[in-house]
Amino acid sequence: MDLVKSIGEPIGTLNPNDVGRKGWRLLEMAEVEEFNVPGGAVATTQVYESLADQVDLEWIDESGDVKLEEVQNTIDNNTDPNESLQDIYETTKEEFLEAELPEEFEDELNEVLSEYKLEDGGYETEFVVRSNAVNEDRADASGAGKMKSKGGARTIDEITEFYKEVCASAFSPDALESLMGEDNDLE
Repeated sequence: MDLVKSIGEPIGTLNPNDVGRKGWRLLEMAEVEEFNVPGGAVATTQVYESLADQVDLEWIDESGDVKLEEVQNTIDNNTDPNESLQDIYETTKEEFLEAELPEEFEDELNEVLSEYKLEDGGYETEFVVRSNAVNEDRADASGAGKMKSKGGARTIDEITEFYKEVCASAFSPDALESLMGEDNDLE
């Protein structure tokens, strides 16, 4: 199903929309001998879409994108806008954590990370799960630090749990405020 791309594996027919811009650049740099890119994996956008498809909240559209007008409606209907944004994030995070990742994702991830596997099933190194959203880092606006990165994962369960948290962080108060405050045409 190709839900995971190993860093260091040839890009082939992938494009940035398949893995996100940051993931694409990592894969691209890993193909150049002069760059020392740490090993690991990049999840495809299909993985996020499969999670988001299970989340039924008014501020998330069918493809998993933020519906800014619904976020604004939620804020307008609450006396404390900061509390509203935090509520949106907590509810979204809860929904993402309850959603099921595709079984193939875990299988492919285990295969890609097998070189780091220990006898007890954990990994010899700690992995960091990083965000990779279209609205995070662009030429016209920096979203650096708006979404979560989570480090210290030594098991497949920790990696998948961290992955879900990082996905939900697109709906954090900082990320939403950044989107709402920008004059952009992102959906």
